[in-house]
Amino acid sequence: MPKILNLNDFSPLLTSPESKGTSPLTLNGESFSDGTLNFPLVDGLPILLPSKVHPYIKNGRIEIPLDKSLEKFIQYFLISSIKQNHPTINSDHNDYWYQRHMDNCKKLFTHAKEGLLLDIGCDTPSLNIKLHSQNIQYIGLDPSFTLTEEFRVIGIAELLPFKNESFDNVCLMSSLDHVLDYYQAFSEATRVLKKGGKMLFSILVWYKEADLFNDTNHFHHFRDEQIMNLFIDYKITFMFKDVWKNNTHRESLYLCAEKI
Repeated sequence: MPKILNLNDFSPLLTSPESKGTSPLTLNGESFSDGTLNFPLVDGLPILLPSKVHPYIKNGRIEIPLDKSLEKFIQYFLISSIKQNHPTINSDHNDYWYQRHMDNCKKLFTHAKEGLLLDIGCDTPSLNIKLHSQNIQYIGLDPSFTLTEEFRVIGIAELLPFKNESFDNVCLMSSLDHVLDYYQAFSEATRVLKKGGKMLFSILVWYKEADLFNDTNHFHHFRDEQIMNLFIDYKITFMFKDVWKNNTHRESLYLCAEKI
């Protein structure tokens, strides 16, 4: 069976989220430290968010007041939190289209490599792990920890708290369009992926009616060329599309690519 790793299994891979993989963390009681900054454990979950946002962590989320005097780093998190804190950010797990997406993910995951897998924007690890083969060791990462019974690393895609080239596989499954700086997030995913490792990726691709005015959850409605430009340093080894909610203006894209 695939395994969701616990903190002791992978703590040597952890680094300060502010260091781009260069400052290892050491567990000291109820917090991690890089020698200067401390990052707490909350209900057993490592909170590896940048230290500047720690004062704004409330109710398992980043909650920043609207204030014109906020420094630019905190302003970024304010903008991000507006959509990330929307109550309907995730589909109902019993929804037909969610189940169809999960079936497509399972098909895609047969192309993963044996070994360590990071799932960025993991939502519910106990559901995702069922889609993987027995040779996968799973680590989930998500910015929200409102549900503390599901173990995962609490962090953001733009500042991954892991050493360079730590993972055999990295998943970005329907998560990149929720990230304000998607290019930075993809660059971070590439940084922590081993050479020859597999990027497992899904996203909605839009052909028309792609305005964002009425979208409460996403920062981006990607076109094909935007996605292909991200994978310039990869070899795409498997790809397919599927309908989404019987729409004619968008489709679901699934691909596996090997880091060159």
